[in-house]
Amino acid sequence: MEKQSSQLIFNQYLEALDNEIDTLDIKEPLNGDLDLSVLKQSGRFPNLKHIKLNNNDVDGQNITGIINIPEGIETLEIENNSLRVLPPLPNSLKILNVSGNSLTYIDLNNANRSEEHTSELQSHHDLVCRLLL
Repeated sequence: MEKQSSQLIFNQYLEALDNEIDTLDIKEPLNGDLDLSVLKQSGRFPNLKHIKLNNNDVDGQNITGIINIPEGIETLEIENNSLRVLPPLPNSLKILNVSGNSLTYIDLNNANRSEEHTSELQSHHDLVCRLLL
């Protein structure tokens, strides 16, 4: 059976959602790369602040890449997938949880910084950050 792409499943999932949601919580397995720019196209989801993409799949379907994380997102959780690189994060991001991935690089150049910035590296596969304003 051929696996559908993350983007196709993600776009179909978004079509059924109320535009006024503030939290997007997808537990369905996604396979491949994901472009989050669709979240802000045509003014959709103006209240969206939290994105949770947690893989509960046992067949090895995983998000392998993610791009265009929209400004306004405060929480991004992408646990137990196959991410290797995270692109520039939006200034609005306060909480990043990417534990259970194989990250080699996170671009924090655009992330809002303050005197309080904590990160916990539990292993080379687990990273949880809290970016406080």
